[in-house]
Amino acid sequence: MSQNTSTLSPIEQLRAAAGSGKPVTTTSKVFGLRAFTSMLLSVSFLVLCVSGIVLFLTPRGRVANWTGWTLLGLDKHEWSSLHVNNSILFIIMAATHLVLNWSVLMRYLKNKKVPGIHKWKELTVALGVAGLCVAGPIFSVPPFSSLMAFNDEVKDYWEQDNTSGSANPPVAHAEELTLAELADHIFLTSDQVSTALASNGYDVTNTSLTVAEIAEQKQQTPSELFDVIREEYPESRGWGRIGAKSEDHDTASFGEEAEHAGGFGGGGGFGRGQGQGGGRGPGRGMGGGQGGMGRGGGGGGRGAGLGGEL
Repeated sequence: MSQNTSTLSPIEQLRAAAGSGKPVTTTSKVFGLRAFTSMLLSVSFLVLCVSGIVLFLTPRGRVANWTGWTLLGLDKHEWSSLHVNNSILFIIMAATHLVLNWSVLMRYLKNKKVPGIHKWKELTVALGVAGLCVAGPIFSVPPFSSLMAFNDEVKDYWEQDNTSGSANPPVAHAEELTLAELADHIFLTSDQVSTALASNGYDVTNTSLTVAEIAEQKQQTPSELFDVIREEYPESRGWGRIGAKSEDHDTASFGEEAEHAGGFGGGGGFGRGQGQGGGRGPGRGMGGGQGGMGRGGGGGGRGAGLGGEL
């Protein structure tokens, strides 16, 4: 007569299964904290692996925020938030796992039959590896420094092959500036910036809004908004600040120092004194600039000095 296995304890069920040769499946209604901890720890570890790799490959924050970079629908801030929060979860669950398995860990270190540390070789190697992973990045030695150098190359990649310069903001976190603050950085007036944007359909009535908030109104990135301003005022000196090499800055005005080679400023100047002097005084003549070895050490007068210029 077979006994109902549902009334047996787990051990008795295993014994009954061993005697009959048939497997007996049991389901425990008690919540297993150890199993839960191990499973959640594993899932959290996988999430950290994915978010860590993504953050390693993302562009720098100023570029990511400026260009509206996203991956799988998440921007860099959201990936960072995901990584940080799951790191906290991982730490909590790792500590819980350690507490639940403390006796097992102690058995690795101590043996009642053998005095002293039981697995001292394993402990020494573990401490050595951990110490190496701490000291290596601090002192920037390979392969840790090589890994970070590769990370810099990845970050630089996002900023290369950028002919328009739109991937680089005029100043770090320019998306957080108001239009008036942005105008100061690109040598334009706030009215010029507002007019350029308003003519392209942007709502600029609220002067307290940031560049990112104004761009978001049209579902655009800050860099796309900035391109509109660049197209309206391509001659602005401000574009030189973001990588566009301006060949034609303002014409050198009087009083602006220009490097010239030394020339002999012979001429009828009204300089006071006779003697060798290397004066920097700007002369209103045909060769204005830095005089080299000129006659007269005073303030250059209104002479027609013929100065050689390189």
